[in-house]
Amino acid sequence: METRGERLRNLFVSPNRVVEIVQAMGELVPLRQFRLLLPLWRVSISGRQYEKRPYELLERFLERAIGEAELRTAAELVRFFGLPPAVVAKTLDFLRTVGHVSGDDADLRLTELGQASLQSGLFLRPLESQRLLYFEAFDSQPLPRSYYERESLILSEVEAVRLGDRTITRLYSGSYFDPERLRQLARRGDREQYNLPSELELGPNAIRQVARAYFPLTVVEAHAYDEHYRHAVKKRYLAFSLVAGHRDLFFERLIQEKPAIAYSFPELDEDNVPKVIERYASRQGLQLPDEARIARNAAGLWQLVLSPRLFQAASTGERQPLRPSDVGNVRQEDGYFFQLWCKDEQLRRRSALEQTLLFVEREQRRRQPLFRGSLLQVMGHICKRLAVPVLGWSELVEFTREQGREDLLEELEA
Repeated sequence: METRGERLRNLFVSPNRVVEIVQAMGELVPLRQFRLLLPLWRVSISGRQYEKRPYELLERFLERAIGEAELRTAAELVRFFGLPPAVVAKTLDFLRTVGHVSGDDADLRLTELGQASLQSGLFLRPLESQRLLYFEAFDSQPLPRSYYERESLILSEVEAVRLGDRTITRLYSGSYFDPERLRQLARRGDREQYNLPSELELGPNAIRQVARAYFPLTVVEAHAYDEHYRHAVKKRYLAFSLVAGHRDLFFERLIQEKPAIAYSFPELDEDNVPKVIERYASRQGLQLPDEARIARNAAGLWQLVLSPRLFQAASTGERQPLRPSDVGNVRQEDGYFFQLWCKDEQLRRRSALEQTLLFVEREQRRRQPLFRGSLLQVMGHICKRLAVPVLGWSELVEFTREQGREDLLEELEA
């Protein structure tokens, strides 16, 4: 059964990944994040869609006879084709049922659908089609098709309530969905990009049900600073989701267009960041400044820099402080970002190896296949975050043996 922590990891982008993406943008420093459940409208619609198939021979002959040769009665069709009356009657009944032919046996006519089928060369059969569409609930803009490819991320209102977590804010919006938004979407030439097929015809009563839903979104407040990070010269809100390949430009534009969303975030007091990190250090039993100190790295990211002595103490069993695998990872406290760091390069190398094995363990639990090439990519990514030279496969295998994890070694060497 999925734990709460696993559920959150499966809904939101990890802090490590968020910070890496923002830092790669260059001038911006990520300061804090807001985990949101953004409101959506889940709109159930129905419409008419046409099945297309090749004509059966008799279907085509009868329709051409009615539409082109103007044979208007069943008796004329029987005489013209020399067919048994029961066969003609059965076929005509079917063509009436699907809407290709109208009238009784004494006055047969091709319908518009029947004429369109003959012209297209394909037998068109109307079918009722039902589907779900999603609109964001602030301005009722339709969600692009990519969000339907990860529809499992979208939560119903019941699921959103059950997810309740103090680190997550569920936003609220308007009280009703405007049906005009669906009609506007139906008129768009690019409607297929929003999961509405061009061949689906919508009638005046296309909407069957409207319900609330929620989309998990991480919003990051990032600043650009002057020299030495004394004053912020720019502030931006960046959006991240697991649907959009992490940076979510659709919802980022929505936040820019709807200032009320950003207004709901508490004002930033950057002087409060060191105090927040101090509270975290206190809970870990760390003594400042002897065992750890608060600093900003060259890129402006806040850090809790740990003394190597902490990990030496752990190896002798004196205490249970942070693990080597924690070094390099980004933590959040009251939403603020800071990185756990240590200046000892050897310790950071060990952290890279431990983090790689933790990744292997997670993938094994999820029963995901592991490939050497992809695992080396993961390890290279971790080494970059920890500012150590990229480690090789042989080093990882040796470390795994030293840890007595033959189960992992078998998986790695597969």
